[in-house]
Amino acid sequence: CVIFDFNEPITAEEIAHDFLRPLASLLALATCQPCPVQRFGVVPEDAAERSGSWSMLAWEPRSPLPSPGQWFHFIFTLLDVDFGSVIPRWWALHPDIGTVTDLLGSLEGEAPTSNKFLNAASAIEAYHRRLSTEAGMSDEHKARLARINESVSAVDRAWLSQELAFSHESKFAERIRAVVERAGPLFPPVVGNVVAWIKWVKNARNSVAHRDREMVDIEKEWRTTIRVTATIEWLLRLVLLRDLQIPDSVIHKGVRDQLGQEAARELLHRERPDWFRETIG
Repeated sequence: CVIFDFNEPITAEEIAHDFLRPLASLLALATCQPCPVQRFGVVPEDAAERSGSWSMLAWEPRSPLPSPGQWFHFIFTLLDVDFGSVIPRWWALHPDIGTVTDLLGSLEGEAPTSNKFLNAASAIEAYHRRLSTEAGMSDEHKARLARINESVSAVDRAWLSQELAFSHESKFAERIRAVVERAGPLFPPVVGNVVAWIKWVKNARNSVAHRDREMVDIEKEWRTTIRVTATIEWLLRLVLLRDLQIPDSVIHKGVRDQLGQEAARELLHRERPDWFRETIG
C-alpha cells in the first residue's frame, strides 16, 4: 500500500498519470513483472478517522489480473537503496522517460510478435532522443545551420529552420549503439556479437517502418524476432537502472539472481549461435 498526501487539490486523472503510472513503472523495473494498479482510493481531508477511503471504480480491474510467477527476484530493494533518494530521483526522471517505460511495459502480456518488436525498437529511439536532448546540438551542426541561414533569403529561412531542426539526428544504428554503451558491461554478453545484433535490429525495424523487403523479414524470422525483443527489454532495464543511480554492484547481483537476462541470452544463443562464435564489441 502506498499513500500520497497532497497539499493542493488534484484531479483523479492527474493522480493516475503523475503518480500511479510512475510508481507502477518503478515497481516493474525492480521486479521485472507487470505491476498494474489493483485499487485506487481517496480519503477526503476532513474525513472522520477510520472512515475508510472512496474507491475509484475506473481503476478497479475489469478482469482477473494475471498472477505473478511462483517466484521472482527483485533486482533491487529498499535494503539496497535509500527510499528517500530513489523516489524523488525517479519522479524527476519520469517526465523524460515515461514513454520508454510505457513501451517497456507493453512488451509484457499477449500481443503479436511484430507489435512487441516495433514497440521495443521505438523504446530504444525514444530513450536515445532523451540522451540527445541532454547532450544538446553539436557545435559543428550549429555552425552548419548558421552558414545555411546566411545563404538563404529571409522568406525561406523560417521554412528551412523547420526542415533542418532535426537534421542532426543520429541514424538508428547509431542510436542503438549509444544506448548499448549506456547500459554498461552487462549487456554485450547477452547478444554475443554486438555489431551483428545492432545490424539485425536496425534492418528488422527498417524493413517494417520503410517497407524494405530486401532487409530482415520478421515474419520469416519470427523466432529471432521474439528472442531479440527479449534482449531489448533487458537493454532498456539496464539503462533505466543506471539512470536511477542504482549502484552497479547491486545491478550485477540483482540481474544475476533474477535469471531473466541469462534466460534471454540462452534462448538467443540457441536461435542464433553464429552471433556467439565471436564477440565483437
